[in-house]
Amino acid sequence: MKKLFLLVFTLLLIPSLAACDNRPVLKILAPGEYMSTEVRKSFTKEHGIRVRIDEFESNEEALTFIKSNKNYDLILPSDYALEQLIVENQGYILPIDWSKITTFNKDTDLADGLDDILAKLSEENDLLKYGVPYFWGSVGILYDKDVVEEADLALGWDLLRQGDKYKVAFYDSSRDALMSGLVSLGYSMNSNVASEINEAEEWLREGMNKANVGYVTDNIFDDIPSKRYNLAMAYTGDAAEIIEQMHEEEEDINLDFFIPEEGSNVWVDFLAIHSKGNEEYAYLFLNHIMSKQGATENSNEVYYISPREDVRLEQIERANTEEAKKLFTIVFSDKYDIFRYDPESKRLIDEAWNKLGVNR
Repeated sequence: MKKLFLLVFTLLLIPSLAACDNRPVLKILAPGEYMSTEVRKSFTKEHGIRVRIDEFESNEEALTFIKSNKNYDLILPSDYALEQLIVENQGYILPIDWSKITTFNKDTDLADGLDDILAKLSEENDLLKYGVPYFWGSVGILYDKDVVEEADLALGWDLLRQGDKYKVAFYDSSRDALMSGLVSLGYSMNSNVASEINEAEEWLREGMNKANVGYVTDNIFDDIPSKRYNLAMAYTGDAAEIIEQMHEEEEDINLDFFIPEEGSNVWVDFLAIHSKGNEEYAYLFLNHIMSKQGATENSNEVYYISPREDVRLEQIERANTEEAKKLFTIVFSDKYDIFRYDPESKRLIDEAWNKLGVNR
């Protein structure tokens, strides 16, 4: 009874404490569980400004929020979403004044590999004019080495269509799923050619119609360790986190990750300043999270690759398995491509995915 009273009292007290907290608030629009509590707490301790995260589930949802009357100080879009905001030029985001970011030098501190990706992006739109790189990574296949035959890795993305042999999971995302089909067929993942996307749709349909096929997003953190799937399309950061956790918990599962030779998506997420936000707070936070200490605090909890080279090297050193260590290095080459803002490509890919949804 005493414990119950204490619990009820605590629950009633929390809203009151929050209401009495008159400290200013920094508002960030970001994906869920994508920023460490440690880096937020240290920012609040240093500056007396609380950090509030408003979560979104997709870049498309984020763009809807950004274009509404909602106010944020910082937003966290992926490369193609930031590019859309730049191209549309509707004043939703402010240019980055790099002279105000003193803890990170974009010319000397960028992680190896990330500099090549940003150079590639700048051939059409220089995203560094409006965004500060946050985390980055790629997409591949996470698999159980004790179940998946090594020779089958040569199938590349076609391994996802082996649902009659393995328990397979596609990523439940139009861009990522169609990417696997497009590059497997030799097309650009940014294709805006209807016939090519139709071929990729049929490629996917054949694989999805197999018996042991499912779909993952965040449920990958449960479904791979529980052996619900033998292999799944995954982001490098998610794969690294699962591999490390299984090692630390000494679970009886032998995981590895590979990126098919046909090619894959490499992506960069950015922090951008919302035009309706508090610019002073935004730069305070950018300097905090991009500093060596802030980036380290953030990467201790989030397993994607840091934009800082010194922190990326620490991530490799900190990883306990060789399988995870390799996931913190991406050498940009012809096998990689980057999603670009192309309204026609997006329309065709979304239409194909929606049609496939009837069978999902």
